[in-house]
Amino acid sequence: FGQRQMIRRLFVILQEAAQNPRNPIFPHAIQDNLEEAANNAELRTRVIADFISGMSEQQVIRLHGMLTGLSAGRTFDPGLR
Repeated sequence: FGQRQMIRRLFVILQEAAQNPRNPIFPHAIQDNLEEAANNAELRTRVIADFISGMSEQQVIRLHGMLTGLSAGRTFDPGLR
């Protein structure tokens, strides 16, 4: 799974999750920002983009895996050959 694809997919998942600003997927500070942006789709998109951009690569991989059930590293597991 490419990094760009992973980030795009994570963005879509988080946009859907943001329909409920108090979704436990988000840290409390992000929940507050999403609540403030509840009636503004453009601002909500910015909050989600900022949330993702502030994550490390490992955090993105971990969250993506948690939300999709996929693990990025499993493809390269020698035991799967």
